Amino acid sequence: MPDGESKTSKPAAADGRPAARNQKAKAAPEAAPDVMSAGEEVPEIWDVYARSVTMQLCLVVIAFVALIYFLDFSASFSLPLTVAVILGVVLSPVVRALRRIGIPAFVGSALTIFALIGLLYGSVLLFAQPLSNLLTKAPQIAYQLETRFTGLNSAIKAVKKADETVEKATNVGNKADNSVKVVVSKPGPVQRIASSTPELFFQFGLSMVLLYFLLATLSRLRDIAVATRDTFLAKLRTARIFRDVERQCSNYLFTVTCINIGLGALTGTALYLVGFPDAALWGLIVALFNFVPFIGPIVVAGAVALLAVADNPALGDAIVPPLIVLGLHIVESQFVTPAILGRRLTLNPLLVFVSLGFWGWLWGPVGAFISVPLLVIVKAVCDHVDRLATVGALIGYSKEGVRDRFSMGGGGDSRFKNLLVLIAAIPRRVAKKEPGDQRRDDDG
Repeated sequence: MPDGESKTSKPAAADGRPAARNQKAKAAPEAAPDVMSAGEEVPEIWDVYARSVTMQLCLVVIAFVALIYFLDFSASFSLPLTVAVILGVVLSPVVRALRRIGIPAFVGSALTIFALIGLLYGSVLLFAQPLSNLLTKAPQIAYQLETRFTGLNSAIKAVKKADETVEKATNVGNKADNSVKVVVSKPGPVQRIASSTPELFFQFGLSMVLLYFLLATLSRLRDIAVATRDTFLAKLRTARIFRDVERQCSNYLFTVTCINIGLGALTGTALYLVGFPDAALWGLIVALFNFVPFIGPIVVAGAVALLAVADNPALGDAIVPPLIVLGLHIVESQFVTPAILGRRLTLNPLLVFVSLGFWGWLWGPVGAFISVPLLVIVKAVCDHVDRLATVGALIGYSKEGVRDRFSMGGGGDSRFKNLLVLIAAIPRRVAKKEPGDQRRDDDG
């Protein structure tokens, strides 16, 4: 074959097939890594997703810890603010009722706060003398308890003596140590109360000032929050959050307050009939401590039992007052409160106890008193946020939350409101449909 022709001709493959086919055959195996790489992207996507979820959880935990530290660090301000918010939610219907009869909001707020302060001041004046007598008799009661429990006291002294003996035996080689030990005396309960009185007055005054401004501007804040939302559904949801927070919290506190007042009156009367000293004061203590679930009644029953043992030498007479307190509390907690409050709001006992322990640990006795109202507010908000609906269901059951999820308000015009919501949602649903979705709908 000529040289020129050999130069222009295409080289043949070793097996006699054209080179182009051979190149295609060589190119075919190179497509396999592309398919494999596409298949290998799936675990990488899941790894990225897992890392993002882990990062979000870490951020949530860090934010929660930072929030706890902030609430603890700023307790002098955050605690009065929280108390003011709860009282503002509870007392806002009173200010609204005063507005309906022509009294402006700022005047109605001042009248409401003055009435609240007058009620607290009258209660303090009414029970100041019995409380002073009880504190005066505290050393005598302690001495009587010590004489009643002489066997237990002797056992405690024996344990202390054995502890001192062991300490002396371990310090035999340190006799040459002439170091001086400095013991700092701790302040007594009266000194602690006296030292914390200015701070208590400051926090009380701050909470009252914050409560005034909150009551005077709450309606305006609600209108602004509703008006700034974009869609009709968002406005409706915001209005319902304000409504249910106010309704559930005020209904809960009003119902529980009435039940506790009745329980305190019955307990004080029963203690008076059995000859227990300062029965009216202990009735008030029962009413106050019943706001703290689980722990409050147990503490009051224990205190009544100690005082009864100190006053009555006979065990049969000493056991009657604490049995009265516990018996009336069992009737109230197992029958009266579920029958009255359980129809509208039922809280998870486990989360109630967790909330009680958390806020009591963070803010002390005041935190324990406001733990359940805070839980009610959180539930009312969660019932109207789709992402937090599970949290609201775990916290408890509320009639308003269930009704709002299955209807538009529980009135006679609920069907008309449902129709309005559906009409408002139709354009957005149509706009979100893609051509592929429309084609699939036509094929179906």
